[in-house]
Amino acid sequence: MNRIRLFKGVIFILVLLNLGTLTFVWFQLRRPAEGPLRGDPARFLVQALNLTLEQQEQFGRMRAIHHVRLITLQQHDRRLHDRFFGLLFKPGADSLATLAYSDSISALRKQMELLTFEHFMKVRQILTEEQKVKFHMVFREVLDHVMSTTRPPGPGMAGAPPGPLQYPPQGPPPADR
Repeated sequence: MNRIRLFKGVIFILVLLNLGTLTFVWFQLRRPAEGPLRGDPARFLVQALNLTLEQQEQFGRMRAIHHVRLITLQQHDRRLHDRFFGLLFKPGADSLATLAYSDSISALRKQMELLTFEHFMKVRQILTEEQKVKFHMVFREVLDHVMSTTRPPGPGMAGAPPGPLQYPPQGPPPADR
């Protein structure tokens, strides 16, 4: 009888410890990111620059347009990368196709960079002189955050889906000779 009571007590304590651990993990995951950006550079910019309601509306429209254009380019970039690396699995893939895809990827990346540059130029145009000074002071932090979150994850990059490389349905590539 004492052993059963002891086992029940131990199980009860283990359940409490598990619940405590799960609660701790849950609240750690829900904590906002460290630093002034806290995951949303747009909100940070609005607050840091003290944008007026009119400026916030303009900024919101510009941001939405930029986002749609950037997503479209990123999707195209992903498709180009898939085709480019798909050449690895085609027998006798020629270097002309490889160069053509790499040139297309480079041109697309150039478009993405120019799009982002133009977006921030337009944002800067709606600012007062005082806000432009603040913008200059906080821009590096915003840009670092934006560039780290807008890049589509690729193999080996942070945010890339875990797991082994998936070969095409035909199976693994032929062995090198």
